[in-house]
Amino acid sequence: MTTELSDTDVVVIGAGHNGLVAACYLAGAGHRVQVVESSERIGGMTSSGALIPEAPEHVIHPCAVDMIFINTTDIVSDLGLAEVGLRTISVDPSYAYLHPDGASIAFWRDAERTARDIDRFSRKDGKAYRELVRSLDTLLGIALPLMAADPVRPTIRALGRALLGGARHPKAVRGLLPVITSPAAATVYERFENPVVRGALLSLAGGGGPVADEGSGLGHLMLALLHRVGVVRPIGGMQKLSDALAARLVKSGGSIRTASPVREIVVDDGVARGVVLDDGTRIRAQSVVATCDPFRALHELVAPKAIDESVRARVRCIPSNPHGAAPSVLDLAIGGDVGLQKRFRRPDGVDIRPAALLLGTQEAVEDSYASSARGEFPSDPLIWAAITTAADPSQAPFGQDSLYLYVAATPVAPLGGWNQIRSAAEKQIHAKADQYFDGLDAELGRWFETPEELSDRLGVRNGNVFHVDLNLTRVGPMRPAWGLAGGRTPVAGLFLGSAGSAPGPGVFGGPGQIAAQRAMTYLHDRSRP
Repeated sequence: MTTELSDTDVVVIGAGHNGLVAACYLAGAGHRVQVVESSERIGGMTSSGALIPEAPEHVIHPCAVDMIFINTTDIVSDLGLAEVGLRTISVDPSYAYLHPDGASIAFWRDAERTARDIDRFSRKDGKAYRELVRSLDTLLGIALPLMAADPVRPTIRALGRALLGGARHPKAVRGLLPVITSPAAATVYERFENPVVRGALLSLAGGGGPVADEGSGLGHLMLALLHRVGVVRPIGGMQKLSDALAARLVKSGGSIRTASPVREIVVDDGVARGVVLDDGTRIRAQSVVATCDPFRALHELVAPKAIDESVRARVRCIPSNPHGAAPSVLDLAIGGDVGLQKRFRRPDGVDIRPAALLLGTQEAVEDSYASSARGEFPSDPLIWAAITTAADPSQAPFGQDSLYLYVAATPVAPLGGWNQIRSAAEKQIHAKADQYFDGLDAELGRWFETPEELSDRLGVRNGNVFHVDLNLTRVGPMRPAWGLAGGRTPVAGLFLGSAGSAPGPGVFGGPGQIAAQRAMTYLHDRSRP
């Protein structure tokens, strides 16, 4: 039995931050908007909450912790998110690398201060860092105007700003090509000599994918972002960003329907006409914005006959962790203070507990991806850790901490399956964390998610939090695939706006913003079908 709901202008599939951003812009422009979300709660990869029954007052993050990419946009101010409850705190240093021998490197918003920290290990490396960051900042100056624009029809203003950014530093531009086209590891090994410095830079780049892959050097752009826009975190946890977006949407007249998985995107004569939910409910709409995985949107939710086979072939070939590695996450609720072991005390006395902490030698970073590709859990996994309560004590009871352990590379398809290795993997992650942190014996409870479980929960392939691999062949007009950039699809009125679309993944909102602009242009076109 099919239940018909009243017509709306736009249905947005997914109440993650990109879906909510798209919905807010559309509703703010006066359009009727209905967001449908498969989960019982909003947020997707930008969610947090009391996920550990034994510790209901501890805020736990199943995915994202930091806001970085969204800081390059005007989304927070455009949508007035501070007026609907979003408060943030800056974290500086934003990242800190911990080497097993007790050495550490802090990544400050101030690039020169970071370089001076590297000078302690090698003046040659400090000089190389300054040169690399200057080049990467030039690239960022070119990329940012284009990232804010529709990748297939950028404005003259965006093109002009990008050209101006490159023209100011032509030498730096020429030196960038080998950095962004080569493996991230090649840039590090060619320019830096100290193992601590190498470990720090590879651990940072390794969060984006295998550092030995061609084109993975694009991951070094993270350095320029840290120095240019810094890192902030929502006070109260990442859920506060999603909650603020939802509050803005409701104030603008939009609505959200949770626990409502989409069964089908309805296409009639090549035109999107709404969606059918799993329970048979049909929502009629003039346009659909899909902020789920683009593979799911075009290959699973749209009937095969509605899309040309050549396009479907491109969709099937969209890369999603073909290297065999995906993240696992272990969150711990601790009934006391979590501290860094004494050997990590810095000579300058700086407290790096609030920073995101990188745990991985140069060998560990490369082996984590190589082991995962073989279907084996790494013996020394690369971990991005955060004592989230160090920056924001409101996320746990007084005197207690929450520890977030994001394991960047674990096997998508382990030998024997995840059911067989899950317990051992969890112990391995905890054992490594125990080598760096004090106080873990006061654990109250934990939350652990494998790539397999993440895929099921969020509806993504192969545990890919980026939806689509991020490399030079999948950026700008080629993300997620040729002919599908800027949210375009072969179906009139259907637009893509997830992490798998340009400008890219992370807590960004840019894909949702561009999809909303596309949808508004379509709705205002009097000649549309």
